[in-house]
Amino acid sequence: PSGTQLLVIEGSMDHYNTMINYILSNDLNDPGVYDQIQQWMNVDSFIDHLVMTLYCANTSWGHNREWWRSREENGKWQWLIVDLDRGFNVNNSAINLLDDLMNDYELFQYLLNSPFFQDRFIQRAAAHLSNTFSPDRIITIVDSLSSTIALEMPRHIDRWGDEGGVSGMGQWANELDEIKQFSQNRNTIVQNQFINELDLDGTVEVTVVIDPPGSAQISINDVPVINSDGSGTYFKNIPISINPQSAPGYEFIGWAGVSDSMRIDYNCITDSLFTAVFQLSDEIMLPEVITENTLLTNEQPYAVVQDLTIPSGVVLTISAGVEIRMPEQGNIIVEGRFIINGTEGNPVQIISHSSIGDNRWGALCFHNDTDTSTISHLRLTGASTGVNPMVHHGAISSIHSHIILNHVEIENVEFPIYAEGGSIIINSSSIASDFICDYINVKGGNVLIDNCTFYGSGAQDTDAIDLDGVTSGIIRNNRIYNFTGFNSDGIDIGENSENIIITRNLIYHAKDKGISVGQGSTVALDRNLIVGCNMGLAVKDNSEAIVLNNTFVYNDTTISCYEKNEGAGGGSAEIVNTILSNNLSLSIYADEFSMASSSYSLSDSELLEGEGNLLTDPLFVDQSIYNFELDSNSPCIDAGDPESGPDEDGSPADIGAYYTYDPEDYPFQIPGYLIGQLRINELLAINNTINMDEANEFDDWVELYNPSDQALNLSGLYLSDDLENLTQWQFTDTAIVISAGGHLLIWCDDNQEQGSLHTNFKLNSTGETLVLTHLDGTTIIDQVSFDSQTPD
Repeated sequence: PSGTQLLVIEGSMDHYNTMINYILSNDLNDPGVYDQIQQWMNVDSFIDHLVMTLYCANTSWGHNREWWRSREENGKWQWLIVDLDRGFNVNNSAINLLDDLMNDYELFQYLLNSPFFQDRFIQRAAAHLSNTFSPDRIITIVDSLSSTIALEMPRHIDRWGDEGGVSGMGQWANELDEIKQFSQNRNTIVQNQFINELDLDGTVEVTVVIDPPGSAQISINDVPVINSDGSGTYFKNIPISINPQSAPGYEFIGWAGVSDSMRIDYNCITDSLFTAVFQLSDEIMLPEVITENTLLTNEQPYAVVQDLTIPSGVVLTISAGVEIRMPEQGNIIVEGRFIINGTEGNPVQIISHSSIGDNRWGALCFHNDTDTSTISHLRLTGASTGVNPMVHHGAISSIHSHIILNHVEIENVEFPIYAEGGSIIINSSSIASDFICDYINVKGGNVLIDNCTFYGSGAQDTDAIDLDGVTSGIIRNNRIYNFTGFNSDGIDIGENSENIIITRNLIYHAKDKGISVGQGSTVALDRNLIVGCNMGLAVKDNSEAIVLNNTFVYNDTTISCYEKNEGAGGGSAEIVNTILSNNLSLSIYADEFSMASSSYSLSDSELLEGEGNLLTDPLFVDQSIYNFELDSNSPCIDAGDPESGPDEDGSPADIGAYYTYDPEDYPFQIPGYLIGQLRINELLAINNTINMDEANEFDDWVELYNPSDQALNLSGLYLSDDLENLTQWQFTDTAIVISAGGHLLIWCDDNQEQGSLHTNFKLNSTGETLVLTHLDGTTIIDQVSFDSQTPD
């Protein structure tokens, strides 16, 4: 609307603008074009935002719109329902906002040109008007919410009644009644407005009956049907889709006299009745509360209806091969003991109920500070958060409890494991997740994490293991792979954790730090291999680390000690018998607040200060395949600190992690680490006199630097100044090479016709971020952010 300005709260509008340009430039009658739009925006979210605005008559909709998308390759725009203070005004119960939206809401105007969007919008709105906004439902919600705050209202009135707030209980009751009055006929009024504004053919009544009653939930255009008789009003000659979702304990047979397909589509030609027929499934229904010691055996799958509670003093034991199917948001609440006795060949499974779409179940929530629960050979998928999402963050949440997890496989969950207080032991387990989370987050108490495997992702702010305030912890024999998202660590120790032993772990490719130690924590690192991180080890903010017999390879800065938060103090590291190899920047860094000592350690880039240190090649067997075992001629053998004790064979200690190679230690393609050493070295965003290109033009430029000892071919790499589009410009010339130790200028002039080193963008002199990305288009090799620039 006129006078409304768009404000970007955070991030960039580039992706949104690209979508708008695509909509304006393509034929919206083409199904392929509409499919692409659906990949960029959540169409149903947009429709729901529109329908809410229309139904409640939110006359201030123009400046009350908010939408967002996650910064992921497949992130879609989502719309929020915000600021409805002008809605539900009984004086506006007949107002027509559909006309306003069609005239003034540009995205809505554009999409109405698509018959696919128009049909979806019309009938999803109809489903909401018949169900979501049915008068009975609105009145029930008003009564429920008002009863929740009724006892607080006199105090609220006393405080705010004279300052423009509710003046008395009578006025409040009148306001509530007006909302109810508004709801009485509003859905019918909006239906008529649809008919008039969109030139529709009228309405039909569609009724869906469930046989037997209670055996399913029906949705029409993915809106739940909530009317007890299953009826609803829909617009004539426009298709709807009807989907049944069987309740636990039932399975779908078919639509009586129509089809045995789960979903049916109907063009709403006339008033119609459909009957969805179900029968009892082979599932055994579990009660809401286990009242006595119970054993579940592998005879039939079990289904939970809502929550399953194991009270204090009760033991629920699960035999090998049992499958438990969980409903949406359903939890298993353990106040007694939960024992799972799966086997390697026949694990127990806790999964989402297969018939309830993609809906996630809740979590496995432990609340027991006396007994110990033991979980062995469990496969857990599809979980989210628990009873209280502010407390039960993890798919497995342990609150002041004692649990042992052996051979647990967790995947496709929002936050795998969270423990607060008590004790937790996790053995021989594997975890994978694509969400922003910590795979294991332990706050307080005692923890042992041993022989586990963590499969990382590109999600930002995601750590494999995060310990906070832990008083005693051992992290041992784990494999941590590819946590490549921004600000992601392999192991993060913080909040005054103490007595933390980190030993014999393999950590590969953490985007930020292999191991991070901060906030006054103390750790001992022993025999770890850490490969390909921005910082191999960071010790900061009054923390201490003893670093004995570790091997660091291909990290940017191997060990960094510094003050991160002002006034918190620096970090301290004592480094002994450790290999620091192939770092891209520094072997060891310590700021003015920090201390790092090294002895009997090896760097192949600089001679470290301290007794017994070596400057030489460590002679790994074959670092090109990540075989960092020491060659028989390695200078590290028997070169360790004589005071650290002999090896098992009686010889002097070695330098390094005593690593023994196994091809399965890194079961992925070895990345091109020389390519990974490329750096954005310099840039010039306002070039008036410094460098001219081959056309004698003073264009913006970026300089890349190859610090490796081999020439590198840039073919296929990407350069971008748009974090939403890392593949903005590509090196397509297969002959572009930077020599060993060499530099290369790329002209950022938005003029690709001038040659293969001229990009399709210019640098922003007011400041931005520049990104160099690997061939896969997602793995960032290097990035530089800069503020406003001055000429030359």
